[in-house]
Amino acid sequence: MTTRLRIAGLAGILALVATLPGCLPDDQQTDSLDPTTAGRAELPPETLAQIDSGNARYRRGEYEAAATSFREATASSPDDPTGWFGLYMAQQALGNAAAADSALDAARELAPGASLIRMPTATPDSGGGRP
Repeated sequence: MTTRLRIAGLAGILALVATLPGCLPDDQQTDSLDPTTAGRAELPPETLAQIDSGNARYRRGEYEAAATSFREATASSPDDPTGWFGLYMAQQALGNAAAADSALDAARELAPGASLIRMPTATPDSGGGRP
């Protein structure tokens, strides 16, 4: 293969790879909890503030404070899975397995098909399971 053909082939691959990130959100269909969806707009302002506060606190590593914010979100909007999933993440980070499992169960009940709350199941050869 000539150098010119190799360069042309490489350029084509690079062009394809460069377009993939822009295509993925529209091309992949999931039922994940997406904060940009219309569901977020339907939540009361206090719930949105509690979720945003919980997310910010979680990112800073303030897991107990994040759990408090997410608990408040679940109290103000108990039928929304977002607060429950945030509470699961905070409790998981704190090492509170029972509380994390309880919050995850609530999130799964409210959004059974959401990909972000489907945890891997153990297989005989993987040695894995739910964290």
